[in-house]
Amino acid sequence: MTLYQGKKEAGSPPVARSLSRGTSTPWPAVVASLTLLGCSGAGLIALLVGAKGLALGFFLGGVLSIANFIGLKLLVEKAFPSADRSEPRIFWTWTGARWALFAIVCWGLLSISRECLLGALVGYSIFLTSLGWVGVKLKPRS
Repeated sequence: MTLYQGKKEAGSPPVARSLSRGTSTPWPAVVASLTLLGCSGAGLIALLVGAKGLALGFFLGGVLSIANFIGLKLLVEKAFPSADRSEPRIFWTWTGARWALFAIVCWGLLSISRECLLGALVGYSIFLTSLGWVGVKLKPRS
């Protein structure tokens, strides 16, 4: 099983598919950069308004979303290295562990403040928006 990596161009590695011609930035780095930029900007605005808990939540939400995505990407690559060899038990075991960790992180953010949890959820939404935008930009043209 392979993840969709967009239309392959001759001479470029499959993961290094670029968003614009002439660059070879890997798409996960673009998603991470957009997420950190958006969450940092939202956190800065929240700090200027005086909402420290919300600002901390934006920052933590962006960083934790990127860490979660990288963990999921590595897990999929390890559990499903090729179509011939797949190990779904490993995938589902670690997916259960990731969900348990998610619940612990949400409890930790809620113990800081409700605004921190809200900011983290908005930070995750910024991550999903960045991921969707990069996915649309990498969609092959018919």
